[in-house]
Amino acid sequence: MKMKTLALTAVLGLAASPMMATAAGTHDEPSAMDQAGAYVSDAALTTKVKAALAAHGELSALAISVETDQGIVTLSGDVESDANAALAEEVVSGLDGVKDVHNALEVDVPAE
Repeated sequence: MKMKTLALTAVLGLAASPMMATAAGTHDEPSAMDQAGAYVSDAALTTKVKAALAAHGELSALAISVETDQGIVTLSGDVESDANAALAEEVVSGLDGVKDVHNALEVDVPAE
């Protein structure tokens, strides 16, 4: 009887091992809920950035595109000068939740 109990315990232990390994491995990758939360946070941050740019009188928020990924904000589009590109980056980098700013703004030189 002891051999049957020992054998059954060994079989159950081996059967549970893959489940335990799978459960332990899920902590390395973000869950669907974590990913959804990050998406909502990025969307909220994008909205905050656009509002800050629109509130600033010297910048044309309509000409500046904003993308956010995990708190990293990318600015693209056309501005009137290098000073405006630097100003946009300064405005955005000062916002809560912004981890970094990638400034891909280009100066639009009007044709004469």
